[in-house]
Amino acid sequence: MDSYEAKKKELYLRRKDINLYYHPIKTIKLFCLQLRNIIVQTYQKNKKYNKILILALLIILILFKIRYKYEHLNNFIIYIEVTVWWLSLGILSSIGLGCEYCNSLNFDSRINMWSSVLSSGNYFECLGTNDEDITFSRLFFKIYPYCLIWGIGTALGELPPYLTSYYAAKSKLSDEEFEEFQKDIKEGKKNIITAMKIWMLDFIKKYGSISVFLLSCWPNVMFDLCGICCGHFLMPFQNFFIPLVLGKAIVKTIIQSFFLIFVFSNNYKELQLKIIQKCLSILPLHLFSENLSDESFLESYIDEKISILKHGKKSSSKLNFMFLFNIFFCVLLIIFFISCINQIAQKYQKNVDEEELEGLLKSKNEMTPRKIKK
Repeated sequence: MDSYEAKKKELYLRRKDINLYYHPIKTIKLFCLQLRNIIVQTYQKNKKYNKILILALLIILILFKIRYKYEHLNNFIIYIEVTVWWLSLGILSSIGLGCEYCNSLNFDSRINMWSSVLSSGNYFECLGTNDEDITFSRLFFKIYPYCLIWGIGTALGELPPYLTSYYAAKSKLSDEEFEEFQKDIKEGKKNIITAMKIWMLDFIKKYGSISVFLLSCWPNVMFDLCGICCGHFLMPFQNFFIPLVLGKAIVKTIIQSFFLIFVFSNNYKELQLKIIQKCLSILPLHLFSENLSDESFLESYIDEKISILKHGKKSSSKLNFMFLFNIFFCVLLIIFFISCINQIAQKYQKNVDEEELEGLLKSKNEMTPRKIKK
């Protein structure tokens, strides 16, 4: 088995070198082949459901065609659209996408009209006034249903790492991500990320479902590892998913809602300025602009940005943080897509390598009895 293990390691190391940087043509070729396999396999697996899918699509098209003729039907479809939109954004955000899709927030269009989607002169005028105070709780209950749906989407987006690891462990297949993590621990790689991974692994082993809940209650960029570990330890689905939904869809969204209301509400403007000034006094941002320490400049800068969001005016400020953020976001998006192409290409090569290893193992097993007979 020494030669078999050596060959397995050799193929694994060779497979890791398949990427767009070192082998662009080969990587793109393998990516296309794996993509074709995925499409063919999906079609073959769902052959018996094709008629049902076609019928469902026809019904959906008919409903969209006649929706405006019936008010109740139109209202129902609007609820479905809003739910699917925010659920999709939640799923996308879990895999690193979904950012900037909220430029025009897709709230229920019957009760929320945003000036950013209307041309100048076509704004709706309020015929009556409402003297009631806009309280924190009223704002919270207005936005929380959408946050809750988004939170459920983020929980659903965390299932693939768990399910992949779970079925790999159940069928006793090699889970490369978990094996690579264990290899880092054995080799004693000392860095912050490895230390955090070790702590998370021990935490999950000790507390089980409670650890899933606690780790999902805050924006945790390493939560994928939690799903991989839970799957590897064959944690039952309900023990993983229920705490995950409670943490991500309930606790985390409540905290995020409170924070966003505080940031975007004019009622807390003075407190916001005090906090910003306190942060600026600690951080060395005055090196980039001396105006950052000026209270009147900060206030006018915030007001200007609010005006831009409301009326679509161009910014006259030299500080364009949004432009820098867009560049940063585009770079992250490119890196994400490159990593996806690399992983899909490596997956195809892994299937080829496994066939080669099976052939090698089979030939070894056939040769062994012959030696015994001799």
